[in-house]
Amino acid sequence: MVARYVFPEDTHVLIGEIVKAHGIRGELKLLSYSGQPEAIGKYPQLTLVSRDGRITQACTIKRLRPQGHNAILTLNGIETRNQAEELVGQGVLVRKIDLASPQNDEYYWHQLQGLKVFTTTGRELGKISEIFSNGAHDLLVVTGGHGNKSEYLIPMLANIIHSQNDKQLIIDPPPGLLEINNEEEAVGEPGSHDI
Repeated sequence: MVARYVFPEDTHVLIGEIVKAHGIRGELKLLSYSGQPEAIGKYPQLTLVSRDGRITQACTIKRLRPQGHNAILTLNGIETRNQAEELVGQGVLVRKIDLASPQNDEYYWHQLQGLKVFTTTGRELGKISEIFSNGAHDLLVVTGGHGNKSEYLIPMLANIIHSQNDKQLIIDPPPGLLEINNEEEAVGEPGSHDI
């Protein structure tokens, strides 16, 4: 799951986390939240943030190479393992203005967070509180529908996502998906909403 960091969400997006120092020349191992670590090298600058919200000056990437869902990178000014170890646990931010425009069938995770989620029958499931990748596809974590404490994991698959706008996401879950997510759920009357 994605770590929690405090940062200006109106201007920046959290794209990963420094998980460890790599080697002796200041390299860093970065866990990419997008599943596309090679794309990180396209950003003109990165900013690091601690879990308590301390933000560094913008820095540039000197070298980057993908390694599975991770990236090994060297930042300008980080030359030694000791310097790299001081950055372990930091979140990695990019400015929203540096993000490329998504194609028609693409999205950025930050565009989905906070959206209300409804089924095609009008049942409110809650809001998207988190998104992560399981390696095969992205999963939405949906919590807090109609005052309950239910949590649903919804795969972002074309046959499940019915429609989306800037306020809500409508899903058409296959039989059993919602029950698997929350076996103790009491089935209630579906709510109504405007699509």
